[in-house]
Amino acid sequence: MDIGKVGIWFFLDTMTAPESARFAQTVEKAGYKALWIPEAVGREPFAHATYLLDHTERLSIAWQQRRRRSRNSPADASRSGSA
Repeated sequence: MDIGKVGIWFFLDTMTAPESARFAQTVEKAGYKALWIPEAVGREPFAHATYLLDHTERLSIAWQQRRRRSRNSPADASRSGSA
């Protein structure tokens, strides 16, 4: 998969679903190969990406998964003093 060297990162959660689809279409028509969406808050990224892919022809949808740290990670243990 070629997502190109330059893409668009945009927070679409303030848009309705049809508005976000139109935005994705605009990004695609502008020649970008990828639209990056956040995963941290708002819409569930798999469902949202599927919806956007269904409304575009060639655009790749990507997101950066937020990091989740285990409660029992060494960093947590050292902060609590229970290492």
